[in-house]
Amino acid sequence: MECHYCGEKEIDPLSNYCQFCGKKVFMNEQEWKHYRISKRALIILPAASIGLVWMLLTAADKHEASINDKVISYQQKAEDTALAGEYEKALDFADKGLALREDYRILEQEKELLLGVLQDKEDLDQINAHIQKGNLDQAAKQIAVLSKTFSGHSSPLYAKLKAELEQADRNVTVAEVKKEIETLNTIEELSEKLKEVTVLDAAEAGKVKEQIKAKMVLIGSSAAEEDLEEKQFNAAIVSVDKALQYDGDNEKLLSLKEKILSERTHFEQAEQNRLKQIAMAANEEKERTDKVLKTSNPAVEEDEFGDAHITGKVKNISGAPVQSITIYFTVKNEEGTLIEKGKTNVFPNELKPGEEAEYSHISYGVKQEVSFAIERMTWHAGKNTVTKHQ
Repeated sequence: MECHYCGEKEIDPLSNYCQFCGKKVFMNEQEWKHYRISKRALIILPAASIGLVWMLLTAADKHEASINDKVISYQQKAEDTALAGEYEKALDFADKGLALREDYRILEQEKELLLGVLQDKEDLDQINAHIQKGNLDQAAKQIAVLSKTFSGHSSPLYAKLKAELEQADRNVTVAEVKKEIETLNTIEELSEKLKEVTVLDAAEAGKVKEQIKAKMVLIGSSAAEEDLEEKQFNAAIVSVDKALQYDGDNEKLLSLKEKILSERTHFEQAEQNRLKQIAMAANEEKERTDKVLKTSNPAVEEDEFGDAHITGKVKNISGAPVQSITIYFTVKNEEGTLIEKGKTNVFPNELKPGEEAEYSHISYGVKQEVSFAIERMTWHAGKNTVTKHQ
């Protein structure tokens, strides 16, 4: 028999107590079952406790690992969005990560950097606002200050801001030149300014050249439109060609030149038609009036003072009286240069059929041989005034 208390095995089977530990060893059936259960519990409970502790530790490790994964995910999102220029969104991701791990030093540093970037971005936006409003001096001062700030940062987050600051600096230079361009009002002045932009870099020079060319187009097209309005077609073409020298592919100028050439052609055709009609009318009038008045070749004599004395006669060859005959004439030198243009009356005032009247004129101080030509004549026949072209 074995003592279930001290474990001694050599106990008298008839004894109710263990002679080694003094505990009662006799048990009925119920007591024996209770003993067996208790015995097993002594083995099972410690093992179960160890298992439970292991399970709790494992669950805790998994929970911590899950939190770490989320924090790292927020950190990565913060970095990616910041590099894309979405600084406020990046700051939100950093705050979410720190809410899970408030002692995560790396994320704390990134948040501090983002806060600085946001402040610098506000300063950069203010610079761009100054440029837009034309406050170029103020913008230039702030650019100088911000450039020093950016020079102390090597973080990739500042790459985008540095590029934007450089662009703002170029925009100030371009705006200053543009402001000067606004005071220039001729293509010649603008062409001189165009030569100066070579001191700028490629990006700046490109913008300034476009500004200058745009104003050249405006000046050239405006002058051409005014000339076109006055039917000064050649002058209009010259105005357009001046601007085309600097912007030869400009569609507006090319279209305007085409318009000028087209309108000049139409005008010339209309003028030719008009002159033809005048000539036809003059011929018809001449044929009709040749039946009324006839002039003799005028006599031209130069006196000792260099004055030219001109005399001639007009005869009424019609069948009715005519009155108030006026002769319109020109006086030219031997080279054909016009010296004088005028009019003179004949006398007497009324000519009956078959009668002649005289006319005379003096061109003073010509001091050379001259020619006298009758351009046209007017007279009254009844209530009508008639013009005769010679």
